[in-house]
Amino acid sequence: MGWLASRLNWIPVSGSLLSEKAMTWRFECEGRPIDVLVKRRGQGAPWIYLLQWGWTEGEGGSVIFSQFSERKLGVKSRTAPVAENVIATTATGRACLVAAQMAYRFHDELFEEVQTVCNRMAAVLLK
Repeated sequence: MGWLASRLNWIPVSGSLLSEKAMTWRFECEGRPIDVLVKRRGQGAPWIYLLQWGWTEGEGGSVIFSQFSERKLGVKSRTAPVAENVIATTATGRACLVAAQMAYRFHDELFEEVQTVCNRMAAVLLK
C-alpha cells in the first residue's frame, strides 16, 4: 500500500483497524479524498490476493489485480480490449525481497519515498 501511495502522490490522512482482518485508509491527492479498504483472508499468509480499484472521473473504470498462483498475476479491466491478461511473476519470499531492498536500495530515491510514505501511514494509524 505504501508503494502504491507513494507512486500516486497520495498523502495519508487517517487509518484504522476494523478487525483482525480489515483496515481502512484515507489518503488525499490534489485536495480529493481517497478511501481504501484492505481485507485479508481468514487463513493463510497476510498477502494481498486481490486488489480492486475503481474510479468515477471521466468515463470511469475499474481494474482488478488478482493472484492466480504463486507465479501468475491476473489483470482484468472493464475498458481493456482483451478480457483478461496474465502476467508471469517470480516467486520470491518476503525475506528475500526485504534483504534485496536493504542491500541495494541505500540512497535509492524510490525506496526512500516509499519509506517516507510508510512512516506517515504508521503515524496516522497511531493517532
